[in-house]
Amino acid sequence: MRKEIKLNESEFSKQVQRNVAALVEREVARKKFSKGAEQGRNLYTISRYTGLIKELGFESFIVGGAIRDTLLGGNPNDVDLSTTIPVLDLMMELMEKKLGQDKKNKSAGDPLPDLRKKLAFSILQVEPDYADGIDIVCFHDIDEYGASFNLSFDAMVRDFTINAVYYNPDKKTLIDPIGLGVEDLRARKLRFVEATRSDPAENKEALKRFLLDDPVNIARWIKFHLKKYKSEDQGTWSFKDAETWYIDIIRSCLQKLRKDKLMDLATQYRFLQRMGGTPETVFQFADKNKLVDELIWILRMNSDGSLRS
Repeated sequence: MRKEIKLNESEFSKQVQRNVAALVEREVARKKFSKGAEQGRNLYTISRYTGLIKELGFESFIVGGAIRDTLLGGNPNDVDLSTTIPVLDLMMELMEKKLGQDKKNKSAGDPLPDLRKKLAFSILQVEPDYADGIDIVCFHDIDEYGASFNLSFDAMVRDFTINAVYYNPDKKTLIDPIGLGVEDLRARKLRFVEATRSDPAENKEALKRFLLDDPVNIARWIKFHLKKYKSEDQGTWSFKDAETWYIDIIRSCLQKLRKDKLMDLATQYRFLQRMGGTPETVFQFADKNKLVDELIWILRMNSDGSLRS
């Protein structure tokens, strides 16, 4: 069930509220533009981009890892925005307002932030070569009233509930379309969005299809476990222990991926990169959860994508 929470009326601490406010006013590509800031030039803050989107009559939301980590007291690098404005319209407006220039057509010495569009994914990136750039997802539909943005649909295609919490910088509200994200964040619980769709039996099959379609999501599950998140208790589900429930599914998927050769070397390499942690911590996790046999063929990969003998 969708929840909207005014941040200043929430249970999050005053410090977390200040951190969220600071996130909105943070500069893009701070290292690149730090000299200009020292000289008193305009900063390319996230609020300038969200403000322009608002001026144009559209909405924008900070979502994903940036709002997740900030609510937990962290200091994230990159920021993801979801917005209703079409990607090409936004790019033209940013260029007109001197908030960026198409990276492909920039002249040498142009001081404006780099812009890169990915039309196939409706994404516009501000300073894509910097860790503290912005990825703007332009999820745009047309209905009888004009532009619309279905947050519930956007949330349902994300990986975990903790990454499906949105912050509206205009209204200063948190929006939790699934109704579980904020609760899971507070408890550091890890729950796949795909496992919230229907009854437990259908959830299990839906989650298997989701993980087989993009195995890198298994790596992300491991990554968050290495960050001390715990799987959500499934209560009366077929496996009462949440870890057992998830590991059973993940073991089954990894076995099928290897047996049917569903992961090419490039995907295996991405898998390895997305797990994070050190080889030692990953192996310890695999050993503890009896996943060594299922993961060893990926753990044997070298940094150049080749396999160790």
